[in-house]
Amino acid sequence: MAFGMSLQERTLTVIHLDHLTGEYVGEGQVLIPPMTGLPAHCTQVEPPRDKTNFARVFNEAIGRWRYIEDHRGRTVYDKNTGFTHVISDIGKLPDNMTLAKPDSPYSKWSGSAWIEDEEAALQAMQQGNKNKKDVLLDTAMRLMVPLQNAVKLNMATSDEQRQLTEWEKYTVLLNRVDLNHPQWPVPPYVA
Repeated sequence: MAFGMSLQERTLTVIHLDHLTGEYVGEGQVLIPPMTGLPAHCTQVEPPRDKTNFARVFNEAIGRWRYIEDHRGRTVYDKNTGFTHVISDIGKLPDNMTLAKPDSPYSKWSGSAWIEDEEAALQAMQQGNKNKKDVLLDTAMRLMVPLQNAVKLNMATSDEQRQLTEWEKYTVLLNRVDLNHPQWPVPPYVA
């Protein structure tokens, strides 16, 4: 329906538009004083049906509606890093983003889908196992120092000598652990 000026005051139903994006906000009644036009950011042109994942946007310059992709509020994933982002603007997804969620922290984008980066997963597993081994060795060494001092000073009891031997065996076994297929030795009992 085309708007026309009138000498009479009147109430019209209008479609309200977002003042920044021009998208459909809702409908309402407005009072139009004599010899004035429609208020800003509204039209009487009926919008198209609502469409999932699209915003209905009115182009005031040409007086027509169009659909624009709308992913606002959706979580997307950066194809280079796998990091998440939440979309806040209407429009197509940026080229470096996808709606597909990576399968693991070691997924990488193949150009059309996420694939497992087996080398990165293996390196991370090995590094995790190395870190665990280092912590276990550090703990064992801290427990062995007082026992070694007691033996060195000829002050060790037979129980302390036995404990030191058990801890030394434990550290040897820890150093033999295969980081690809770890079989962690059981530490000696600490009283």
